[in-house]
Amino acid sequence: MRVALLAVVLAIIAVTVGFGIQEEKKSGNNNVSALPRSMKGYVLYSWQAQGRWNFTLIMGSNAVPSVDTITKGPYVMKSVDALKVQLARLPKDESISWIDCTLEGFHFEMPPKAIVKAVARYRKKLGLNLEVSPKRVPIEPGGRIYRLVFK
Repeated sequence: MRVALLAVVLAIIAVTVGFGIQEEKKSGNNNVSALPRSMKGYVLYSWQAQGRWNFTLIMGSNAVPSVDTITKGPYVMKSVDALKVQLARLPKDESISWIDCTLEGFHFEMPPKAIVKAVARYRKKLGLNLEVSPKRVPIEPGGRIYRLVFK
């Protein structure tokens, strides 16, 4: 029953992120739909696969998404440039928690400092708030992600 409820919640989040268009924003010459403001901010996951860095940006919630949802979902970005396009869709002053964690035995990790710094500079230009985890945070399946500010 809990698994079915979690699946429904994740589906609602996916629909909200994917289709929750509130306004149009311009990013360079491309019009992109703005993502909705999130009560709990957004969570950014990163991992390396096949020699490249991948990213997923999802709405924060008390439910912990599965590894498959994060790594195989429709919102996986396969480059820093693709991540920047998604960041440009966020409302100004939105919060992002970029976490280094182990979930279901899978290690989400921070990319090299040069990538982290480039993303941090870009989010500052956009007026976004970024919290970066300095070390791996263990998260149990079915557990909760608590909002922590890492300095």
